[in-house]
Amino acid sequence: MGDTEFYLQQIEFLEFRLEDAKNREMQQKAMYESMLKSLSQETSNSDNNEMLLKMQQEHKLNQESLEYEYKEKINTLQQSLSQFESQYESLKLETSSQKSNFDRKLSFLDLELKTKHSQLIEKDLKLSSLELLLSQKDKEIKILRKTIEDQSSTHSEELLKIQSENNTKLETLKSIYDTEKLVLQSHISRLEIENSSHSSKDHLSDIVLGIENSSSRLDELTKSIEKIRSDCLESFTSIINSTETHINTISDLPLKDRLDLTEKMLRHFSFTQDNFAKIKKTVNSLRKVLDKKEEKEKNLKEAIQRKDEEIERFQRAVSIAAEQTKGRNGKLIEDLVRKETEIISLKRIVGELRQGDGKNKPPAWVPQHKRARTMSAHSSPFKFLGKIQVTPLDLTNINTFYSPTESKDPATQTTASTTRASDEKLEIYKKKINALEIKLAKMKNQRDRAKNLSEKLLFELKQRKLDLAILQENFAEQKHNFYSQVKGLTCYLSNICNSPLLPKILKQDLGKILESLYQMFN
Repeated sequence: MGDTEFYLQQIEFLEFRLEDAKNREMQQKAMYESMLKSLSQETSNSDNNEMLLKMQQEHKLNQESLEYEYKEKINTLQQSLSQFESQYESLKLETSSQKSNFDRKLSFLDLELKTKHSQLIEKDLKLSSLELLLSQKDKEIKILRKTIEDQSSTHSEELLKIQSENNTKLETLKSIYDTEKLVLQSHISRLEIENSSHSSKDHLSDIVLGIENSSSRLDELTKSIEKIRSDCLESFTSIINSTETHINTISDLPLKDRLDLTEKMLRHFSFTQDNFAKIKKTVNSLRKVLDKKEEKEKNLKEAIQRKDEEIERFQRAVSIAAEQTKGRNGKLIEDLVRKETEIISLKRIVGELRQGDGKNKPPAWVPQHKRARTMSAHSSPFKFLGKIQVTPLDLTNINTFYSPTESKDPATQTTASTTRASDEKLEIYKKKINALEIKLAKMKNQRDRAKNLSEKLLFELKQRKLDLAILQENFAEQKHNFYSQVKGLTCYLSNICNSPLLPKILKQDLGKILESLYQMFN
């Protein structure tokens, strides 16, 4: 910014010097015209000759001084203009190539977004179908529990009936076979008890087969759930990889390089003063270049805003998918825990039925649960960016003061001293001087307007640099938030791996995914 301000001040100084030279030429022309008029009138030849000699000498001195001052500057300006044209052509080629690359990247990212969206829809459909399967299996489990309860109640009733029948038979046998031996009575009672135990054992074996069939169905369900989890985790890792590549491609923006090139180009300038027409052309060309640069910056900012919006949408989709997968994984884990507790309770009931009448019950196995640890999101260091306010400069109220000596010229003073004799000539010179002063005031006003325009342009450049800095900080904040979300997900996956309810296959897959995440994010 300091270099551009210095160059603009030099341009304004050269324009002011040009205006002064133009005014001098106008004054000299007016002097020549007045001298011609005075010569046309009836005056002495000696006075006219003296005036002409003085004016010719002054004119020669002015011409020599101007040629000596501005020879080297004209040559350096021509060289700098040729360099600037060559650099401008190279910049045009670079901008066209960068635009084409940027458009290709945009199309590629659009295709990736569409594919990821379709994959998310497919995963949602799969999860909904699995939820339906789980609800159906829950219904089947409830039906099996009801059947087991009914069978256990009927079995207890049958046992009571058998016991009552045995008692009645024993009483009848005691009444009939009192005379027989005790050995025969014991043998008969043993045979009857063996028959009753065989019938109860057959009934219990049927119940155990039904329970084993239900456990095999539950194993099939767990296998299908594990497959679905592995698919979800693979899709999630692919989404994270695509987002990382997306952020790396967007982080290499060429705006700073372009600004550095323009500053280097401006440093090569050496300011000179040439004819009014040439410098006017150069100033107009510079303004056109600045307008083109501003248009390019606007287009690039719009493209950056679009890309930021696409990144925000993609991050929202990723966060929504992560939350959905978290909730569904939690539900699946809860369902597995419930199923395992139900299986344990059923096995315990079977053990009680085998051992009979509540004697010698085996200890029931209870799973140990671990709470899911939650990571608190770190507060971003860019949270005060929204409170920054940029106050624009008031460039309209600028007062300019000029000393009365600026409007005076040594040429006019010499002419006034030589023509004091005649009142008519003095009046003519005074009128011309007043007209020249009016023209000088107009030119100074134009200079002030040019200063105001240059200051406005500088202020706009500063604001654009501020906008670029804010965009870069917002991008860094979004990147930081994304890394924090990924850290939270890794902690959640590590807690899932540590749970004892997961099978070994799932633990191995989750461990591989965690290792890949640690390698990606160091």
